[in-house]
Amino acid sequence: MVLDLDIFSSNTLIKARYYGRKAYGMIRGTEMMMRLPLTVFGPIYIGWVYDVTGSYTTAFIQAAVLLTIGTVITAFVRPPKPPVKMGNITDII
Repeated sequence: MVLDLDIFSSNTLIKARYYGRKAYGMIRGTEMMMRLPLTVFGPIYIGWVYDVTGSYTTAFIQAAVLLTIGTVITAFVRPPKPPVKMGNITDII
């Protein structure tokens, strides 16, 4: 059984709040599709860096830099504007 730790974080709530519950599944699926290669190849890359340099320091610094960049970008993301609400269907016709 795979434990998805994302359900325990605020990421789930933020995605649902920003994009709505209807779009959550598609957004989550797309995110996982992009995350999977990094999850598979990340440990291989870190092991290769250790084999070449004899230390994990370089790989961990690179990971810290990427996480910092992601954090800064996330800090500037604002929720989209809600759609204009229609009061009555006859207003459209």
